[in-house]
Amino acid sequence: LACDRDGDSLRTTGSIRNQGQEDVRYVDVSLAWANSTGALVATDVASIVGGETLMAGDSVIFGVATAHPQASRCTDVSVFFYEPIP
Repeated sequence: LACDRDGDSLRTTGSIRNQGQEDVRYVDVSLAWANSTGALVATDVASIVGGETLMAGDSVIFGVATAHPQASRCTDVSVFFYEPIP
């Protein structure tokens, strides 16, 4: 997980790996950013895999930014939703 300033935005980049036995699609992640004191200032849910298939064992790289003026560090990324493919 990386957190980098990009102009007026703070960008979180990383990768998610499908560690399960099933292929999935529609993978969403939740993200959080904090200010310099550690107080939460911004959250977001972003779709990183749409209708395409993320096969078991594969990974996907993502990048999501916030323009919140007080955001100075990335604090959390977690899988929020995914749909198994039967």
